[in-house]
Amino acid sequence: MSKLSKIVSLALAAAVSFAATSCATAGDGNGSIESKRRSVLLVWKPTGDYINYAGPSVAAVGLGDISVSVGDGPVWTNIEKKNKPVSFYCDKEQIAKLARTAFSGFYKAADAKYRLNIDVTSFTVTEANMYNGMVTVNLSLADSNGATLWSGTDEGECKRWGRSLSADNFNEAVGSCLSNIVLKSLKDYPELQKYFR
Repeated sequence: MSKLSKIVSLALAAAVSFAATSCATAGDGNGSIESKRRSVLLVWKPTGDYINYAGPSVAAVGLGDISVSVGDGPVWTNIEKKNKPVSFYCDKEQIAKLARTAFSGFYKAADAKYRLNIDVTSFTVTEANMYNGMVTVNLSLADSNGATLWSGTDEGECKRWGRSLSADNFNEAVGSCLSNIVLKSLKDYPELQKYFR
């Protein structure tokens, strides 16, 4: 083999090794390695109950801070093949944006006397023949000085049928969870609702 051929062969081997290292991500602790980190784009898909809600308006409460305290794990995992789970990820900025979109449908007072702060603490969908969603948020109402007037924790759950590994069905699941949470905040907490007007 000529000197030039050896150089080309070594360069190709290095490129293949680098590509393999770049594509592989950390395993799950059981020796499995995911060859590619799959991403999912969050899209707001509210439920019919959310869209058609005709209850009392929120005139004095606007949105405050939106934070996300979830871990770095997947937001969507398909476990239909027990030995080959398929996981999808998204960044926390997407989750915060989706939560803001969900709540801003009703909490949109421009010069609000009060602010509703939201911290998303869990955000997951597990797919096993059905889409099983769970979203948990901490809510707190603050006055113009930042003093907390009310706080609470709420969960939104859903179980939905749908085609396997469908981003649309995943987004409908998390949309259903967030829709449930927003609607409960509008009608299920008298101590919060007394500040609405």
